Amino acid sequence: MIEIVTTAVGRTEILHETYSSFKEHLFKDHPVRLIINIDPVGPDSQEDVLKVAKKFFPVHRVRMPEEPWFPAAFKWAWEQASAEFVFHLEDDWKLLREVDLGHMLEVMKGNPKLAHLRLHWRGIGEIAKCWKFTFPWNGSYFECPSENVKEVGFCGHPSLLRGKFVRDIAALLQTESNPEKQFHYNRTVVNEVVKWDYGVYGQQNARQTVIDIGRRWINQSEWRKRSRSSKREKSIPKRSFLLKLTSSLLTRWEALLLVRSSRG
Repeated sequence: MIEIVTTAVGRTEILHETYSSFKEHLFKDHPVRLIINIDPVGPDSQEDVLKVAKKFFPVHRVRMPEEPWFPAAFKWAWEQASAEFVFHLEDDWKLLREVDLGHMLEVMKGNPKLAHLRLHWRGIGEIAKCWKFTFPWNGSYFECPSENVKEVGFCGHPSLLRGKFVRDIAALLQTESNPEKQFHYNRTVVNEVVKWDYGVYGQQNARQTVIDIGRRWINQSEWRKRSRSSKREKSIPKRSFLLKLTSSLLTRWEALLLVRSSRG
C-alpha cells in the first residue's frame, strides 16, 4: 500500500488532469489510498475538489479547513502518513509518460538510506541537473551528492518517499513558514534531512517526465490574494505580487508561486 499525499486548492480542472495522468501512467492498479488537504482558495468548492479526488483514488484522510494556510496543510498531510512508502503529489503536476512504480519501489528498498526519489521536470543527460547542481548516475538513480543535500536534497516535485522520513520530518515542521523552505533553512529540520540520501529517478539521456501545470493555470486564470492579517481580498498583478512576498505572510497562492519560482 502506498499513500498519496496531496495539498490542494479549489481547482478541479487542474486536479483532474494531475490525478488522471498519474493514475494512467504510474499508479495503475497498484494499491493506494489518498491523504488530501483541500484549502478554501480558488474558483471551485472544497466539496467539488473532493468529488474529483474520489473518482481516482480511495480517500483515506481528508481535511477541509475554514482558512487557507499552506504550511499547516503540508504538515497535517505528512502527519497522517502511516505507510512504508508515501508518494508526495501536489495538485498541479502532469505525468507525461509511463513510469514503472514497481521499479521505483525496488530502488527504494535496495537503498535503505534513500528517503526521496523524485521525478524530473527536465530532460536528463549523462547526469541530472537540479538548479546549478549536478546529480551523477550511480547505476540505479541520479544521486544527490552528500555535500549538496541541504541545498537540493529535497524538493516538492512528485516524489516517492520513505514513510519514516515523512513522519520524522512532519514532527519537526513549523506552521509559520513555507514548509519546503524549512528543508533548507530550519536548523532542526535540516539536521534530520542530512541523515538521508536523495535522488532523481530515471534513465540516462531520458526525456522530461513531469510538467508543472500550475504555472500555466495561474497565467491563464484570474486569481486573488487573500491577506491573512487583514482578511481583505484584492487583485494583484503577478510580478508585483512576487515582489511583495514575505516569509511572514504565505497564503496557499503565495506558497504556490514561491515554490514554482524555485523549482528546478
